[in-house]
Amino acid sequence: MLVSVSERYSGPLPSAQELDGYDRTLPGAADRVIAMAEREQHHRHGVEKDLVKKEFTLQERGQRIALGVLILLLALIAYIASTGAADAAAWLGGVTIVGVILAFTAPKLAASLSAGPRTQVPPERGEPEQPTLGSG
Repeated sequence: MLVSVSERYSGPLPSAQELDGYDRTLPGAADRVIAMAEREQHHRHGVEKDLVKKEFTLQERGQRIALGVLILLLALIAYIASTGAADAAAWLGGVTIVGVILAFTAPKLAASLSAGPRTQVPPERGEPEQPTLGSG
């Protein structure tokens, strides 16, 4: 009779049995492996924190620049309107409004289009269908 046993685990550290084996082979090795995993986790958390901070700073800078451009456009529209060219001011104001709306809605629209259509898995026999929120 042939018996096959396999073990699987997932994580940053070996199993307790393997750590014990490392320690029997080289005393202190288990502590070194655990310390290495802790250093790696600390490093990864620091990198992620820096990345989030830089992304926030970049978004904030973009919003400030966009606000400055919008204020300049509104000032230009007001100047054009004060010179008597109301049609040109109205046209430029309309284009500005459409641009601002697109700036806020286009990323969401692009994300929803790239995600593809949502499909709903039918419930198993005898299970009531679960209500869903929203349509997309």
